[in-house]
Amino acid sequence: MSVSIFWTRSNVALIGSVQGRIDSQSANVFHGLIKEAIEPDAHNLVLDFTRLSFISSAGLRILLIMAREYKSMNKFMGLCCLSESVRDVMRISGFDQIVTIHTSREASLQAAQGKDPDEITEAPREAGDITFTGAFDMAIIQDRISDMAAYAVEKHENITRETLPVEVKEQAITEIEEELRRVSQEIGEKLRNCRKMLFNMADECLRKVMES
Repeated sequence: MSVSIFWTRSNVALIGSVQGRIDSQSANVFHGLIKEAIEPDAHNLVLDFTRLSFISSAGLRILLIMAREYKSMNKFMGLCCLSESVRDVMRISGFDQIVTIHTSREASLQAAQGKDPDEITEAPREAGDITFTGAFDMAIIQDRISDMAAYAVEKHENITRETLPVEVKEQAITEIEEELRRVSQEIGEKLRNCRKMLFNMADECLRKVMES
């Protein structure tokens, strides 16, 4: 399943209801859909993720690019209505430290008007408080190393508001990818060992049942 956006407008913002998955294959499509909908005198932007099932670092990088553009125009960009799995990805990646996230569309629209929302903005969690969904959060495992490296660079530029020289970007991405591949191999080995342990535990439980 790819990604689609249904657009509506209010008096304060362009609202996009995003549906599907934003991964390496659909990230550019997602970017294009947003760019097509934004007019030169566009209002603020609110993206409703109620029906978004998955986002990878490729998608997060597109959101950071859009956030930087809106910040340069002194306009508001916010996200709302994230599922637990999408929220976890944004907490783990540090994205929620950069772009405003609310639990409802109404709260995002209030923030777009410069008002304090009636409800609390989703607060960033400490790393130890992250709740993983599923077995070892497949939303993270499925991410491409090259996308994660590019996202790290984009996040740095967004936070520091500086554009790195091309050669520095290339060197950084190369070194990040090498390190992530090394760590990925270690994780893969640990996952294989965990799987073996689970099979052994199943055999042991069966043995106990048969002996009882």
